[in-house]
Amino acid sequence: MLQLRLVCSLAAFLSFALSLYSQQSLPYEADFEASEGFTAGPLNKQFGWSVSAGEANIVFGPAQSGTQYVSFSPGVTAGVITKEFCSTATSPSIVYVDFYAKPAFGADTATGTLFDLDAASVVSLKNGTAGQIFALNGDGLGVGTWEPLAPVFLLDNVGVATQWQRLTVRLNYLTQTYDIYLNGVMFAANLRFRIAVAPYLSWFSVKGNTLAGASLDSLYVGAANPLFADSNNNGVDDAWETTHGLSLVGDSRSTDSDGDGLTDLQEYLAGSDPTDYYNSTLPVLAFEIDVSGVPGLNGLVSVKVTRGNDGGPLVNAPLILKVTSGASQIAASPSGMLASSILVHTDATGIASGYVKFSAQAADTLIATTVGGSRFASRSISLFPSMPTSGLRLWLRADSLSVADPISVWADQSGQGNDATQVIGASRPVLVENALNGRPVVRFDGNNDYLNLPDFMNANMAKGQTTAAAGDVFVVWKADRNPDGSSRANGMWSIGGDDRYTATDGQLYEGFGTTARYSTGVPVQPVNRYHMYSVSAQAGDWVNRIDGQIQHHSRSNTVGWSNAPTLGRSNYPPSGDIAEIVIYDRILTDIEREAVGRYLGCKYALYTVPTAPTNLTAIATGGTQI
Repeated sequence: MLQLRLVCSLAAFLSFALSLYSQQSLPYEADFEASEGFTAGPLNKQFGWSVSAGEANIVFGPAQSGTQYVSFSPGVTAGVITKEFCSTATSPSIVYVDFYAKPAFGADTATGTLFDLDAASVVSLKNGTAGQIFALNGDGLGVGTWEPLAPVFLLDNVGVATQWQRLTVRLNYLTQTYDIYLNGVMFAANLRFRIAVAPYLSWFSVKGNTLAGASLDSLYVGAANPLFADSNNNGVDDAWETTHGLSLVGDSRSTDSDGDGLTDLQEYLAGSDPTDYYNSTLPVLAFEIDVSGVPGLNGLVSVKVTRGNDGGPLVNAPLILKVTSGASQIAASPSGMLASSILVHTDATGIASGYVKFSAQAADTLIATTVGGSRFASRSISLFPSMPTSGLRLWLRADSLSVADPISVWADQSGQGNDATQVIGASRPVLVENALNGRPVVRFDGNNDYLNLPDFMNANMAKGQTTAAAGDVFVVWKADRNPDGSSRANGMWSIGGDDRYTATDGQLYEGFGTTARYSTGVPVQPVNRYHMYSVSAQAGDWVNRIDGQIQHHSRSNTVGWSNAPTLGRSNYPPSGDIAEIVIYDRILTDIEREAVGRYLGCKYALYTVPTAPTNLTAIATGGTQI
């Protein structure tokens, strides 16, 4: 029987007529009612049905529809019935077999009611005191694996389903696969045929049970979906596709509309939304951005998206990256179209990226939001424009430190390895969290705290480093001792000549990048609040600034650097906080200096940011100074 393949021919047609339609073309329907010509009694030879083993009769009783149905009698041999179908020129490649049954559930595949649909097989097995349907996922060679379908059914005392159950099988002869629906709901899809078969349905067969009587009623076999509207004939309810905005043109079974790795068919099986990647399960968002808030190369900003339950990366997850219109713009690639928001997807590691371009207004906020469903996850981070990196020799950031213990090493972020260190435990400053705009600072106690620096501005043959002919420095800090005439002087650093910020006379003395030491006057701005201090030093020109305002400018300068520089000083230890310090071995352009100022000013919410000086009038104050 399993190898049977009959093709309609003239001889077959004559046999068909003589044997009361032993082979049937499609569509075919049988409710086993008297109105259709079926009579109570043995089913064998009624309208092409055969009973090859045991007993199967048409009986009166509580049918699923009408008053008659097929009943399988228990006995020594299980009843086996078969209906054969023939090929025609218009035989459909997709066939639905839809019927109602009260299966007798057995302990194994040999004793449970077996529904054999050509190369697809479905059997009813006991699961404890309940019943469960199993489908054969074949290998095309005659065997396969029995896979359980989700629902279980109530059984009577002999193991028969107490209610009529509707089973629908969608056979696809092009792909050699089938789907199964129980009571109108799909529970399995794309199960493989047991054997490779011809491209049409040959038979439908049912084998009963030796211990209990199974029942069959209301059979339909044909190309039309008997369960619901299915205009694209893909086995998925049109109403479900329409509700989720899917097209009814073409077969979307293998389409992954939301990119979550599940096809629309798998979403249909799971009862999930095919247009919601996250299926209302909130992921975890984490920015892959430097703690300074400065984007990477070409303005790169990245977000990692992971599952909330196990932290695994979500691949191809959709995400909206948004910046503030007018403050900056973002694109999906370094040369992509700029906009205030973009839709991106994560890569194989769960990371989604964009590229930010700042306007003259500098800092901005990046907002990352998941896309899909009624729930969403969102996270934001402050962004700051990137600084120039050419000529960068030292970059110390308090937010690069992770412990609040006394600092023995403050690692250089410039890539030059010019770490600030202190081996003397009592002379180590400490990290103070949330001190400035939510960011940490390094605090010097004014007693004996200082850090040693390598000879980073002079020539170093081992590093291939030449002596810096010029230098620009920017530092964000606060000097705790105001100039009141009685306070000990603050020594913030010793990188060129000595500095005092400020001395007991209130003057700011500075020696960065010079062989001399300039007395730059009493600062107008209070230095006991956080501010940005900068110095530009080159041959024949030297200028320092506080919050972008020139403090002193000399047109006569000889560049010089200490060979034992320090941050803080042992003889005049500073009392104050340093948040960040940046040193270049060259003079920045006005635009570059402005970029550094915007970065520091926005990051630390300082009062002002440095701007390129314009419309300056030089007034001579001496032979070498203006």
